[in-house]
Amino acid sequence: MKNILTNKWTVSDNEERFSEEFDTEKEAVAYGMGEFYGEQFWVAQINPIIPRIDAKKLLERFSEDIFEVVGDIAEDYLCNIDKKLQLKLEKQLNKVFHEWLTKTKNWPNFYAVKNVKQINPEDQKL
Repeated sequence: MKNILTNKWTVSDNEERFSEEFDTEKEAVAYGMGEFYGEQFWVAQINPIIPRIDAKKLLERFSEDIFEVVGDIAEDYLCNIDKKLQLKLEKQLNKVFHEWLTKTKNWPNFYAVKNVKQINPEDQKL
């Protein structure tokens, strides 16, 4: 997965399930103040999930699968691929994979969160 932090923020009443998106932390806090009726809540920065294919892992998996079928003769198959070639393969695979995700509408509709902050309404200035 690729780790890209955005400037978008989100809010949660339980620190586990975040929902809603806001352009700023301040907007997320304001929403939480109105939505959670004086109870503590959390805000966090949105970290989108960007699926990626790792070429090195993929080549290792192919090598292991082939080894299982034919044995020792394939022990080093795909194990000594130049790093530049691996990166080129990875770039090509991810381009096709991302096109497929777009075409089939299978991009993740969820995200990870970073910079989680607990908000206690009584500590907020009105």
